[in-house]
Amino acid sequence: MHEPYVLVCEIVKNEFYIVLVIFCAAGALHSNDEPLSNLSLLQSLYEELLNDVLAEIDLVDSVAVIKKPQVRNEYNWLIESAIFQQLQERGLEHIYINPDTVIEKRFVEFGYQSLQQAIDYKKLKSKKIQRQINAKMNVTVLSQSGEIFASQVEQKTKTDTLSKADFSHIENKNYAFTRGEKKQTLLGKVKEPVIVSIITGFIIYLFYSYRSK
Repeated sequence: MHEPYVLVCEIVKNEFYIVLVIFCAAGALHSNDEPLSNLSLLQSLYEELLNDVLAEIDLVDSVAVIKKPQVRNEYNWLIESAIFQQLQERGLEHIYINPDTVIEKRFVEFGYQSLQQAIDYKKLKSKKIQRQINAKMNVTVLSQSGEIFASQVEQKTKTDTLSKADFSHIENKNYAFTRGEKKQTLLGKVKEPVIVSIITGFIIYLFYSYRSK
């Protein structure tokens, strides 16, 4: 009865092991002076967030079921990888994602929904850039009988300072969600329209000067 689940679990475990090996390998390639990639920081954020949720919940001898959210996005797999990692660290060996049939053993259901994920860059002095990564998520943990172990919104933010040279490796071109948005400083917001106005005025001046000749 449970053999298909064990097979599914092994497949899922192998897939996430590959993901985790990639993260570890990527981290090993960086020196202490190089910042982590946006993908690695997002993974770290979600693991810290989930650790806060699971810290007070006893999961001994439980089977875990991860329920996929109704709203899909391209980084759900990253969140599920973080959930899988946190559950494994707590000794759970049987972890299923959206099983098609009823599990007869005692299980705990994990539900999640990403509410916000954002990467922002802000220009600083001395050609430095501030990076801020934010993750906000709703997490629910239910027992097999429907008892609520946790139902809460958690949010984590990481901020650091980068050089322009760091941009060659912090974003992953294969994942659009690892690309950040650049925020202008107040000076930058004022300077741009002033420059445009000066250029426009100069062009108008040249136009009328030419016509007056």
